Amino acid sequence: MNFEDINIDELLVRFNNYFHKSSNEHFDIIELVALLHHFIVRNDTESIKMIVGITKMLYPDTLDSKKMEILGCLIDNKVKQAQDLIRQIEVEDNEIVMFRITILLKLNHVSKALDEAQNYLTKHDFSQSAYCDLIQCFTTEGRHKHALNFAKEGIQKYPDSIEILFQMGVCYDMADKTTKAIQCYKRVIEIDPFEDSAWFNLAQSYSRIEKYNEALDAINYGLAIQPHDILSLNFKADILTLLDRHQEAIQTLLDIIDEGGENSEIGIKIAANYLADENFEKALEWIERAENNTTNKGRILLQKFDILMIMERFEDCRKTLDQCFEAGIPLWIIMSKQGTLESYLGNSQKSLEYMLKAAKLEPNAPSIWAKCSLAAWETGDYKKSKKYIQKCFAIDPLYEYGEALWAACNYKLGHNKLFLESFEYLSDNQFELTQFLNLCPEFEPNISLIIDAIKSKRDYHHFLVYTAGDEPASTNN
Repeated sequence: MNFEDINIDELLVRFNNYFHKSSNEHFDIIELVALLHHFIVRNDTESIKMIVGITKMLYPDTLDSKKMEILGCLIDNKVKQAQDLIRQIEVEDNEIVMFRITILLKLNHVSKALDEAQNYLTKHDFSQSAYCDLIQCFTTEGRHKHALNFAKEGIQKYPDSIEILFQMGVCYDMADKTTKAIQCYKRVIEIDPFEDSAWFNLAQSYSRIEKYNEALDAINYGLAIQPHDILSLNFKADILTLLDRHQEAIQTLLDIIDEGGENSEIGIKIAANYLADENFEKALEWIERAENNTTNKGRILLQKFDILMIMERFEDCRKTLDQCFEAGIPLWIIMSKQGTLESYLGNSQKSLEYMLKAAKLEPNAPSIWAKCSLAAWETGDYKKSKKYIQKCFAIDPLYEYGEALWAACNYKLGHNKLFLESFEYLSDNQFELTQFLNLCPEFEPNISLIIDAIKSKRDYHHFLVYTAGDEPASTNN
């Protein structure tokens, strides 16, 4: 068998079945190498690690297995172990040289790495593949400036090299220069419109700058070339979700299942789309299907709890929290969820007790202190509510929803100057303003007049700040 004989789509389905369904798949060494190259192009580190593990298990004494073991060590930054493994290999080929350069970069010996790289180029007559190897090596180690220098040098020699242009795009992407990455991928596609990897990366780049319609167009072009590519279908579903096209996202995820690619992650995504579409029964059905598709149930159980809360199936919520405990989910998260449940049931004091237990277990989580603040608010203890939101701000001064609680506490406590400062911020932030109105609904009837008065500094502004005394300011002026 050689690379030309391999159907990568079928191979990906078998790989998925092997990991997610525990099927008895067998992989030839060349199939594992093909998968490795596929995941390297897509920068899929977790899948690369899986391939390394399989190869080491199935072919422990082969050169490819030893190389993959070295790759695994480098991904995990086990430099000394990688060096020891390289010394055991007598062959001096391109991959071994790249490993040595990678080690030098990891040890911050950049000058030596550049000398090795120059020798490598000279030895290979400054070939396209040599430039690509070096661009990828330096990019992976975050040495974007040097990688781009190799890319620019290479593209001067080979202006229409799709391999160099592609690697250049990857480097720009990883250097957060997305617009330039897009230009590279477009140039690749201009030269070869059937380069599906370029379409995939172009879609990802558009998505990074939130151009989701352009991302969808790009991934659709890629799928026209490789209609069964599970990674592309998965990414298409993600884009459709971001565009709030939930039924189309669900159908795309079902297409993945038809290709044999079902796993717990697919079930979670389908559930999330049904949840966004407010089809709670179907959301619960799919999250339970995901639960049955994996032994790692932690995150799924938490999502199941949230769905059950929306459906007001509170006894099932309690049972799910028991399962969370058995699944080894951190106790502070369980305490937080328990506090949320008690809040829904109208047990404000119990809710606060659970939230404080969670905060004691995980004092550096701003979300927990925000929940403590909200729980204290529900008990009517505005001083404690303000104290807890201050703790939240001490950890994360920009915590979302925090400003609404801060403003509401200052309003209830009659701290009008602080309230006004917060409210001026709220008036320009629709999300925070909505949260504030949920806490202080008495503001809602006159909210437009109040915002206008504060912004224009009319008499109401001065009344609000200076004449309210210790009592909350009237909202009927």
